[in-house]
Amino acid sequence: MVEKTCQQEITIGFADVDYRERLRPFRLFELLEDVADVHANMLRVGAQSEVMEGYVWVVARNRYHLDRMPKLGEKLIIKTWPGCCHRAIYPRMFALIDGEGTQIGGVHSIWTLLDIKKQRLAANPEINAMFPDTSDLGIPVEAPGKLKQPVPTQPERFYIPAYSDLDRNRHVNNARYISWICDCFDPKRYEDQTILDLEINYLQQAFAGEEVCLQIQDEKEKFLIQGSDKQTGVALFRAAGTFGYSE
Repeated sequence: MVEKTCQQEITIGFADVDYRERLRPFRLFELLEDVADVHANMLRVGAQSEVMEGYVWVVARNRYHLDRMPKLGEKLIIKTWPGCCHRAIYPRMFALIDGEGTQIGGVHSIWTLLDIKKQRLAANPEINAMFPDTSDLGIPVEAPGKLKQPVPTQPERFYIPAYSDLDRNRHVNNARYISWICDCFDPKRYEDQTILDLEINYLQQAFAGEEVCLQIQDEKEKFLIQGSDKQTGVALFRAAGTFGYSE
């Protein structure tokens, strides 16, 4: 029997939190990836599955909303299920539930299927058929949309991706972009706030040694950020977010 959903309970540890003992946004995405990978293997569409030979999963867009950020020592249940796939577009949903059983947030991810040899998006009916019908499960957060280019309000920042930024496909892991985004703001801003809403469009892959220029539009609690290849000017990602109070 195909399991429509998969869930894991974790306890937020020291490696997961910031200096205010709140879960760090980029660490949240790493935890989500782990649970999604478990479910993909259950559905026989994981990276090592036979049906995936010649293909790889690539995240295109992410969006999360949290009522509050979980804290050190707290139990967090991450529940995930695939949305309804269409050709080469594969949504994946996440519900974030605290130890009392209250849903405190949700995530809506859009994944695509990449043909490794042709280096382009692909549609594979055999893979699509592996996904269960989850139309009865709903969506915890609206789908991420197309983000606009920021109008910078502060100096540019620059990053050169290194070993710790790379994933198994040898390009910058999607969670690392979130880390770069968080570092665009003064640590003092995180004293009683954190990023409770975040939306990101992954536009092009970034690789080690490729200098990335970050343009930042910061307006009170909201922001827009674009990361571009410094040499070519090609946009690599765009992000929009909102700071909110979270102890």
